Amino acid sequence: MIPRDEAEAYWDVTRDCLIQFHGIALEEAGLLVASLRERLAQTGVSMAEEMIYHDEPFYVACDLAGTELDPFKFDAEYQRLLERPFPLIESVAAVGETGPEYRPER
Repeated sequence: MIPRDEAEAYWDVTRDCLIQFHGIALEEAGLLVASLRERLAQTGVSMAEEMIYHDEPFYVACDLAGTELDPFKFDAEYQRLLERPFPLIESVAAVGETGPEYRPER
């Protein structure tokens, strides 16, 4: 089983990829991620959720957005996103921007 904090970080990066690379609004990106997580939870098979963690959040975001992007084109930006100490939603809050926020239940 994936530790909870690692799972949350994975989904934060997936959401951030939707926002940063696919231009999806924060609220919609959060809903897309929440919907996938709910579908995985409803399968009742933890293996389905475990298997998704073997794919990069970049690719999961592409699937959710319905748009396949060239990973080589976005690699440097993606690596910077992975190295951030906090998710995009916290970055937005830190600079005082307002708007709909998605916060998964933890």
